[in-house]
Order: sequence, then structure tokens, then C-alpha cells
Amino acid sequence: MFKVKREPLISAVMLLISLGMTTSCIDNGYDLNKDIDLTISVGGDAFTIPLGFSEETKLSKLIEETETLKLEDGVYSIRKDDTIDPVDINVDDVNIHIDRPEFEGTRVNFEAKIDNFTITDKSKEVPLKAPEIDVNVDLPKDKELNDNGPIVKTNETHTLHNNSSFEFRYPKENSEWPKEVKTIKTVVLHDDSNGNDLGQKITFTVKTPANMIRIDNFAVTFPEGFILKNINGKDKGNSIQLATNNILDKTIATYEFYVYGQELNKNNPEIISINSEIKFDSKYTTVGTPNDNDKVYVDMGKTDFIFDHAIVATNEIETDVTPDEVDMSTTITGLDDINKIFTIQFDKNSPNIKIAITKKDPQLPVDFKDGYLVIEFPDCYQLKLEKQNKTSITYSDGKLIMPAVDMIGSEVELKLTSANLENETVENNQIKLEKAVQYYLKDNTSMILQSDEVSSSNIANLSGETLDIDITAGEMIIENAKVDAKAYTAEVKDETSFKVEQEVDNALSRLKTIAWKEGDNPKITLKINFSKVYEKGINKLNLTGLKIQMPKFIKFAADETDIDENNILTFKNETATDISKEYEKPLKTIGMDFSYMDDKGLETEESTAADGSKKRTLKIKEEQAKATITGNVKTLSGEILNTSELQGILVQPYADIDEMHVGKVTGTVDPVIESVEEEVDLDLGDDLDFLKDEGNELDIHNPQIKLTLKNTVGVPVDLELNMYNTDDNGKK
Repeated sequence: MFKVKREPLISAVMLLISLGMTTSCIDNGYDLNKDIDLTISVGGDAFTIPLGFSEETKLSKLIEETETLKLEDGVYSIRKDDTIDPVDINVDDVNIHIDRPEFEGTRVNFEAKIDNFTITDKSKEVPLKAPEIDVNVDLPKDKELNDNGPIVKTNETHTLHNNSSFEFRYPKENSEWPKEVKTIKTVVLHDDSNGNDLGQKITFTVKTPANMIRIDNFAVTFPEGFILKNINGKDKGNSIQLATNNILDKTIATYEFYVYGQELNKNNPEIISINSEIKFDSKYTTVGTPNDNDKVYVDMGKTDFIFDHAIVATNEIETDVTPDEVDMSTTITGLDDINKIFTIQFDKNSPNIKIAITKKDPQLPVDFKDGYLVIEFPDCYQLKLEKQNKTSITYSDGKLIMPAVDMIGSEVELKLTSANLENETVENNQIKLEKAVQYYLKDNTSMILQSDEVSSSNIANLSGETLDIDITAGEMIIENAKVDAKAYTAEVKDETSFKVEQEVDNALSRLKTIAWKEGDNPKITLKINFSKVYEKGINKLNLTGLKIQMPKFIKFAADETDIDENNILTFKNETATDISKEYEKPLKTIGMDFSYMDDKGLETEESTAADGSKKRTLKIKEEQAKATITGNVKTLSGEILNTSELQGILVQPYADIDEMHVGKVTGTVDPVIESVEEEVDLDLGDDLDFLKDEGNELDIHNPQIKLTLKNTVGVPVDLELNMYNTDDNGKK
């Protein structure tokens, strides 16, 4: 608080009085009843004459309000013209305290997005490396059966028959019995039944005049073990009845049947050889009257018996899968702000990588007896087994292992949790990831056939068969990535106010400038707190270009070159090197300047306390003390960080302000001039004792009052003085 020590405005008063002794002569030129109080107090050896008093007033009534007050090291100086010497009025020291201003904070989100990570669906045909198993059978060629002759007399019976050698050999000449084949179950002939699996069609024709004969019996017999079927597919063993008690009403009758094949059930002999015959027997009775030239013909035209396949049982079949790979490539795009990717973490809702192993030919009768199929993923992928349809399948250390007996028809889902791309290079804002999934069989895998009765046509060319390994994935959802980043930028925008409320001397009505005591350099230390829970990742932030508009009334030291004439602080080439700690920027101040406010400065506020005392307060309104922060903060290029940690960083500036000791002030002063009351004591000594006697009176003749005033404020003032008398009750 400013406390003013004033010298009285009336510093010396001299009362010059001419005294005379009389009882009758009074100078009537003075109307003392109107001018001064004539009440005289007499006591002891002295009496007192009241001179009068002045009213309380303010200096502003005496001097023009444009006068300027300066406070220098605790002393007021009022100056009007250069020709007037200053008169100092001492005051107590002044300290100004500004409460800590604090921004609410701006939560910034850096955009460090990787657009996509898509694993392309791939399918691989895996050839089974196995021996060719060819079941070779020699069957008769150009076989025919026929007989004919003149029709016998009416009501006579005759028989037609014939036979033909029928030989076949397994294996063919100069061929070996395949060691993989354990048993020949059945030799099956070519199928002529339009897919009904009846076998090879055989046709017999009978030619004779119409209504001439009746077929009593017509049978065809093949070697033992052969299977003959009629046109309806019924199994007739090795002998089939084509006609019985049938009068031929046409000149040509056709009879058809099928030869399916021959059951052998031979276990791995060196040679299987059949030496037998096929034959037919036809018995007929003449029912018409034949001519001598009428004949009966029974004919099976030339027929090639064609081998189709054999039903066999096999031994174990050694097989292998040539180690190979399935492409699992992907292209990662949208890396404009990234120099390098180290790791990518994937969201749990990303699609699973699905692997399915199927037979290309669903009829392939192969199963596996032992061994394992190993599917090995690139080291850069971290996966975990999510689902499988066979519990024997396991996954660890990047290897999916499934017993060979379970691999066909297996379905597996793996969750891709992360990818390590430390050795990959970003080119043209993308990474082309060419990584393949390796697969191979191990532990002497052997194949077996699914049944003891398998068609040789299905195993004759096993090495040409394949398994299909299908990998399907899709676009992975990226949750986080550890990257070597370029500079990401986020906008900061916030505001606050400096709160100043300081009690000052009652005489100080308006402030223009304040300067601190000589040698005192109070600082405003700007601090920025970066609030976030960190693990690893972003550590530094570049503050270059960040601007803080400081309140205009604060005056900074001339060497604070980062602050311009508008009190805008611009961060230049500055970096918060550890954002887990506060960033500090101290700024030296030299004072305050309020002269821009209405060209008169800052008016102080007067208030009255409960006890009636007056006080004045230096109070800066919020809009006058506003501070704003704008601009950008940036990550540093080349810093290793996690993209998830670029979200929700709170940038919160505040300021610690030293206590400010006032040295010099300019402004407007309006001190109170207190009232002055003067009395003059006259010591007349022992000579006036006679006045105590009854009947004596004192008559003052031509009193003269001389009032001397001294101007202690150092500026011309206009005074209006009034003298007046009062009665015994103090009334004018």
C-alpha cells in the first residue's frame, strides 16, 4: 500500500497583534462579529485566541487533473513545468503480485495413419510326389461268336452253339506287378451304359424268317468269376439267359447285355493269367413251314474287350511333398509421414487368416498314415491359433503343425497380432511386403488308400494329383504402429487471463507506467505441461511457430527478442526434449505500461470498507489481461514413436510470476488535503493579573492577523481561504 507522509499545507502562522489599554475607545472599522471568533480563553498566565480552520479537500481541486505523478524508489514527485523544482513525498515500498495464469489446455491429436495392411488371398496346388501306379491288363481282341444252319422241319428242335477262347493276363507282357498294389480285387471293363457303371455292352443278333421259329433257350456263359448284367443292371453272375420260349415275329432279333468284369481276389502273384472261353447255346423249335433255303443265324460280331480299371487293395504308398511356398504378399500404403515402420499392432477385430487344405479331386482316395505337414510363417508375423476343426493341429514359434492324417479337410484360423517390419524400406510412401508361407512334409510320410477296394484309375497317376492350400485374409485393422516418423503437426488454440488485483495508496487515482526497482528483474516463467500416460514412444515435441499473445500491459526486457512490439511471443527453433517433464521459458520483465488504455492509463477503483475507511485497488479487467496461445506443435522427424500415443496429448501452458517490486510509477495522484485548525497562545506574563479584578475589561485595538502559507507540492495552486467567526457553540 502507498502511504503518504505529508507536511502541513500551513507550515507557519504568525499572528501580529497590537495591544492597547482602554475602557472606552473601540475601533468600529472592524466588525469582528462577522470575521473571526472573538471568544478568548484566559487561564493562568496566558490566553488563547482561535485563529480558525480549513475544510478537508483533495489535491485535484487545487491543481489540474492532467498533472503527472511519478513514484521513484518510494517517493512521489509531482511535476508541472521544467522550471519547477520537484518536491518529494515519501511513500512505503510497493510490491505487485500477479496470480498464476493457467490455460485450460488443448488436447491435440496427431494424424499418423497407416491406410491399410491387406493380405492377398492365395491358393497353392501342392503336388503329391508319389509313384505312378498303372494296373495293366491284356484282354481279348476281335472276339466273335456265331453259328447258322438250315431251319429244321416243323415241330423239330435244334441247338446252335459256339465258343471262343478267352484269355487275359495281368500284368501285360513285359510289365511288372506294382509293389504298391497288394491285391487285384476286380477287373472292370469299359463302361457302355452311359455312366450307369454296368460294363461293356455285348450284342447278339438272331436272323430268321418271321414267325418261323421259337427260341426255347438262349444263354451266354463267360469264364468263372465274370459278372454279367442285363440291360436293367441286374447281376447275373457269369452266365446270362437272353431269351426263353420266344417266338421270333421279326426277321432280326437283337439281344443285349453287359460284361462288368471279373472278380479275381488275387494277392500279388507274379502273373495272373486266365485261359478259358466264352460260349453261347441257343435251342429253338420250328413252328412254321420252312423252305429249303430258310436258315437261322446267331451272331456276336467282332468285339474288343476293353479294360477300364481294376478294383484293388494297396500296400502303403510312399509319398512326399516338395517343400514349397505360398505367397502371402501385401502392399502397405499411406505412409506419407513415415520414414520407417518397425512394428504394427493389429486390432482384435481384424479378420482371421484362414487356411484350408483340400483335395483338388474330391474322389482322390488317398489318406496319410503318418508324418506331419508343417506350414511355416515368415518371422516378421506374430500369430496365434484362433480356431481349428481338428484338435490335433498346433501352432508355436511361427509353425503350424498338423498330422498328415488330419491335414486333408483341415480348416485353421490364425489371428495376426503384430508384424515386425524393421527390415523393410518405405519407398514411394508404401511398403511392398513380399513374404511367403513355407510348407513341407516331414517324418517319412506315407499314403494309404481310404479303402481296400479302390479303383486303379484313381491311383494310376498319383504324382499328378494335388492338394490345395488356400490362404484367405483381407484388410487388417491397424491399432498401433511403432514408426520412425516425419513431422506430424497438431494445432494448439487456447486462452486465459492474468489476474491482477492490488491495493494501492489512496492518493493514486490512475496508473500509466510502472518500472521495477533498479537491479530487480522479476521474470514471468512460461511453462508447458504435456499431460498423458506414456509407455514408450513420443518423447519430444517441436514448438517452433507456437505463438502466445501476452497481455499488452506487461513490458518485457529489450533482450527478449522472441517477443515483438505487440507482446506476441513466438517460439523459434525450440524443442521440448522430454515431454514427460514441464517445458520452461523464463522471460524478463521491466515493468508495466497502461498508457494505451484510453490514453489516460488504468484508473484505480475506490471502495469503502465496513468501518468507513476508504481504499483503492489496482484491478485489471479480464479482457485487459487476456493471453492466447495459437499455432502448432510438431513431432520430430526421425523420432521412434507409437502412433497410438499421438492421440489425446494435453498441451497446457501456465506461468509462474515473480513478485514485482515497484521502483518508479507514473500516473495521476489525488491525495486528500486534511483540514487544518490553528489556535494562537499568547503569554502576557504577570502584567495582566489585574484583569482578574472585578469591573476591568480588555479592549483589543486594531488587531492584525498575518497568515503565512507554504506550498509543499511544488506546483502553483489556487487557494480560496475564508475566515469567519463562531459563537460559543462553534456555529458560524
